[in-house]
Amino acid sequence: MISPHVSIQQLLKISVFFVLVARACLPVAGFEDKLNLPPVTPSAASVLVAAADSAPHVRERAQFQCDGESDQAEINQAILSDNIVRVRQGGKLDIGFRSWAGSRRHVISDNVLIVDEGGACGLAMDIRGTESTVTGNNVATHDSAAPTRILFTAGNAVFANNVVANTRVEVDDRTGANLPIMLHSNILSQSEVVHRQGNLQQASFLPKPQ
Repeated sequence: MISPHVSIQQLLKISVFFVLVARACLPVAGFEDKLNLPPVTPSAASVLVAAADSAPHVRERAQFQCDGESDQAEINQAILSDNIVRVRQGGKLDIGFRSWAGSRRHVISDNVLIVDEGGACGLAMDIRGTESTVTGNNVATHDSAAPTRILFTAGNAVFANNVVANTRVEVDDRTGANLPIMLHSNILSQSEVVHRQGNLQQASFLPKPQ
Protein backbone atom coordinates (compact mmCIF):
# COMPACT_ATOMS: atom_id res chain seq x y z
CA MET A 1 0.00 0.00 0.00
CA ILE A 2 1.23 3.46 -0.92
CA SER A 3 1.33 5.89 1.97
CA PRO A 4 -1.10 8.84 1.70
CA HIS A 5 1.86 11.09 2.41
CA VAL A 6 3.74 10.15 -0.75
CA SER A 7 4.48 13.30 -2.79
CA ILE A 8 3.52 13.82 -6.44
CA GLN A 9 7.20 13.67 -7.38
CA GLN A 10 7.55 10.27 -5.67
CA LEU A 11 4.41 8.99 -7.39
CA LEU A 12 5.80 10.08 -10.76
CA LYS A 13 9.01 8.20 -10.04
CA ILE A 14 7.00 5.11 -9.09
CA SER A 15 4.96 5.43 -12.32
CA VAL A 16 8.12 5.70 -14.40
CA PHE A 17 9.54 2.63 -12.64
CA PHE A 18 6.50 0.47 -13.42
CA VAL A 19 6.39 1.64 -17.04
CA LEU A 20 10.07 0.76 -17.42
CA VAL A 21 9.44 -2.68 -15.87
CA ALA A 22 6.53 -3.24 -18.23
CA ARG A 23 8.64 -2.13 -21.21
CA ALA A 24 11.36 -4.56 -20.21
CA CYS A 25 8.88 -7.44 -19.96
CA LEU A 26 7.17 -6.83 -23.30
CA PRO A 27 8.39 -6.62 -26.89
CA VAL A 28 9.23 -3.06 -27.87
CA ALA A 29 6.92 -3.10 -30.89
CA GLY A 30 3.34 -2.52 -29.79
CA PHE A 31 4.04 -2.62 -26.06
CA GLU A 32 1.58 0.28 -25.50
CA ASP A 33 -1.25 -1.86 -26.85
CA LYS A 34 -0.41 -4.63 -24.42
CA LEU A 35 -0.57 -2.15 -21.55
CA ASN A 36 -4.10 -1.16 -22.70
CA LEU A 37 -3.36 2.55 -22.48
CA PRO A 38 -6.18 5.10 -22.86
CA PRO A 39 -6.78 6.87 -26.21
CA VAL A 40 -4.78 9.95 -25.16
CA THR A 41 -1.56 8.95 -23.47
CA PRO A 42 0.72 11.50 -21.75
CA SER A 43 4.18 10.57 -20.59
CA ALA A 44 4.65 9.73 -16.91
CA ALA A 45 6.46 13.02 -16.49
CA SER A 46 3.62 15.11 -17.93
CA VAL A 47 2.01 17.86 -15.87
CA LEU A 48 -1.78 18.05 -15.90
CA VAL A 49 -3.42 21.47 -15.54
CA ALA A 50 -7.18 21.33 -14.88
CA ALA A 51 -9.55 24.07 -15.98
CA ALA A 52 -12.07 25.51 -13.55
CA ASP A 53 -14.88 23.51 -15.21
CA SER A 54 -12.95 20.25 -15.57
CA ALA A 55 -14.58 17.07 -14.33
CA PRO A 56 -13.92 16.23 -10.65
CA HIS A 57 -11.84 13.17 -11.49
CA VAL A 58 -9.61 15.32 -13.74
CA ARG A 59 -9.14 17.97 -11.06
CA GLU A 60 -8.22 15.28 -8.53
CA ARG A 61 -5.39 14.08 -10.79
CA ALA A 62 -4.17 17.54 -11.75
CA GLN A 63 -1.01 19.02 -10.28
CA PHE A 64 -2.31 22.52 -11.08
CA GLN A 65 -5.98 23.44 -10.64
CA CYS A 66 -7.35 26.64 -12.16
CA ASP A 67 -10.18 28.48 -10.44
CA GLY A 68 -11.37 30.71 -13.28
CA GLU A 69 -9.73 33.84 -11.88
CA SER A 70 -6.20 34.88 -12.91
CA ASP A 71 -5.66 31.36 -14.23
CA GLN A 72 -2.40 32.46 -15.84
CA ALA A 73 -0.86 32.11 -12.36
CA GLU A 74 -1.44 28.34 -12.48
CA ILE A 75 -0.58 28.07 -16.17
CA ASN A 76 2.69 29.95 -15.69
CA GLN A 77 3.81 27.30 -13.20
CA ALA A 78 3.27 24.38 -15.56
CA ILE A 79 6.22 22.55 -17.05
CA LEU A 80 5.99 22.61 -20.84
CA SER A 81 8.98 20.45 -21.76
CA ASP A 82 10.01 16.82 -22.18
CA ASN A 83 6.50 15.42 -22.57
CA ILE A 84 5.34 12.63 -24.87
CA VAL A 85 1.67 12.68 -25.85
CA ARG A 86 0.13 10.11 -28.18
CA VAL A 87 -3.46 10.41 -29.39
CA ARG A 88 -4.51 6.90 -30.25
CA GLN A 89 -7.33 5.65 -32.48
CA GLY A 90 -10.64 6.99 -31.19
CA GLY A 91 -8.93 9.60 -28.99
CA LYS A 92 -9.54 13.34 -29.25
CA LEU A 93 -7.31 16.06 -27.82
CA ASP A 94 -8.44 19.68 -27.98
CA ILE A 95 -5.13 21.38 -27.06
CA GLY A 96 -1.75 19.76 -26.50
CA PHE A 97 0.34 22.65 -25.14
CA ARG A 98 -0.67 26.22 -24.42
CA SER A 99 0.57 29.52 -23.06
CA TRP A 100 -2.02 31.85 -21.58
CA ALA A 101 -2.93 35.28 -22.94
CA GLY A 102 -1.10 37.91 -20.90
CA SER A 103 1.65 35.49 -19.85
CA ARG A 104 5.31 35.99 -20.76
CA ARG A 105 8.50 34.05 -21.37
CA HIS A 106 7.15 30.55 -21.80
CA VAL A 107 9.57 27.95 -23.18
CA ILE A 108 7.84 25.00 -24.86
CA SER A 109 10.59 22.57 -25.74
CA ASP A 110 11.52 18.98 -26.46
CA ASN A 111 7.96 17.64 -26.57
CA VAL A 112 6.59 14.91 -28.82
CA LEU A 113 2.94 14.89 -29.89
CA ILE A 114 1.80 12.08 -32.18
CA VAL A 115 -1.71 11.57 -33.56
CA ASP A 116 -2.38 8.03 -34.76
CA GLU A 117 -4.77 7.05 -37.55
CA GLY A 118 -8.28 7.56 -36.24
CA GLY A 119 -7.17 10.05 -33.59
CA ALA A 120 -7.72 13.82 -33.60
CA CYS A 121 -5.97 16.86 -32.17
CA GLY A 122 -7.46 20.31 -32.73
CA LEU A 123 -4.46 22.35 -31.60
CA ALA A 124 -1.06 20.85 -30.95
CA MET A 125 0.05 24.21 -29.52
CA ASP A 126 -1.85 27.37 -28.67
CA ILE A 127 0.72 30.13 -28.11
CA ARG A 128 -1.10 33.14 -26.67
CA GLY A 129 1.62 34.65 -24.47
CA THR A 130 4.36 37.05 -25.56
CA GLU A 131 8.11 36.35 -25.53
CA SER A 132 7.50 32.64 -26.14
CA THR A 133 10.17 30.24 -27.33
CA VAL A 134 9.01 27.03 -29.03
CA THR A 135 11.94 24.78 -29.91
CA GLY A 136 12.99 21.18 -30.32
CA ASN A 137 9.46 19.78 -30.57
CA ASN A 138 8.19 16.98 -32.81
CA VAL A 139 4.54 17.11 -33.90
CA ALA A 140 3.06 14.61 -36.35
CA THR A 141 -0.40 13.50 -37.42
CA HIS A 142 -1.17 10.45 -39.51
CA ASP A 143 -3.66 12.02 -41.91
CA SER A 144 -2.58 14.90 -44.14
CA ALA A 145 -6.25 15.62 -44.88
CA ALA A 146 -6.86 16.35 -41.18
CA PRO A 147 -3.77 18.24 -39.99
CA THR A 148 -3.33 19.51 -36.48
CA ARG A 149 -2.45 23.18 -35.90
CA ILE A 150 0.17 25.26 -34.10
CA LEU A 151 -1.27 28.73 -33.48
CA PHE A 152 0.55 31.95 -32.55
CA THR A 153 -1.68 34.85 -31.47
CA ALA A 154 0.95 37.10 -29.82
CA GLY A 155 4.33 38.44 -30.86
CA ASN A 156 7.93 38.46 -29.70
CA ALA A 157 7.82 34.71 -30.29
CA VAL A 158 10.31 32.25 -31.77
CA PHE A 159 9.45 28.92 -33.43
CA ALA A 160 12.75 27.22 -34.25
CA ASN A 161 14.36 23.80 -34.68
CA ASN A 162 11.08 21.91 -34.67
CA VAL A 163 10.07 18.95 -36.84
CA VAL A 164 6.41 18.78 -37.86
CA ALA A 165 4.42 16.61 -40.22
CA ASN A 166 0.86 17.10 -41.48
CA THR A 167 0.63 20.25 -39.37
CA ARG A 168 -0.49 23.79 -40.14
CA VAL A 169 1.50 26.56 -38.43
CA GLU A 170 -0.73 29.65 -38.18
CA VAL A 171 0.41 33.19 -37.38
CA ASP A 172 -2.55 35.32 -36.30
CA ASP A 173 -1.30 38.05 -33.95
CA ARG A 174 -4.41 39.43 -32.25
CA THR A 175 -2.63 41.87 -29.94
CA GLY A 176 -2.18 44.63 -32.52
CA ALA A 177 1.34 45.29 -31.21
CA ASN A 178 3.03 44.09 -34.44
CA LEU A 179 5.84 42.42 -32.51
CA PRO A 180 7.88 39.89 -34.54
CA ILE A 181 7.00 36.22 -34.75
CA MET A 182 10.08 34.45 -36.05
CA LEU A 183 10.00 31.03 -37.71
CA HIS A 184 13.33 29.54 -38.74
CA SER A 185 15.29 26.30 -39.05
CA ASN A 186 12.20 24.08 -38.89
CA ILE A 187 11.47 20.99 -40.96
CA LEU A 188 7.90 21.10 -42.30
CA SER A 189 6.86 17.82 -43.89
CA GLN A 190 3.51 17.94 -45.73
CA SER A 191 2.88 21.05 -43.66
CA GLU A 192 2.31 24.73 -44.33
CA VAL A 193 2.62 28.14 -42.72
CA VAL A 194 -0.52 30.28 -42.83
CA HIS A 195 0.02 34.01 -42.24
CA ARG A 196 -3.23 35.72 -41.26
CA GLN A 197 -1.90 38.83 -39.55
CA GLY A 198 1.14 39.98 -37.60
CA ASN A 199 4.84 40.58 -38.16
CA LEU A 200 5.97 37.20 -39.52
CA GLN A 201 9.65 36.61 -40.21
CA GLN A 202 10.23 33.21 -41.74
CA ALA A 203 12.98 30.89 -42.95
CA SER A 204 11.87 27.27 -42.74
CA PHE A 205 12.95 24.18 -44.62
CA LEU A 206 10.49 22.02 -46.51
CA PRO A 207 11.74 18.58 -47.57
CA LYS A 208 11.74 18.01 -51.33
CA PRO A 209 9.18 15.46 -52.58
CA GLN A 210 10.71 12.05 -53.23
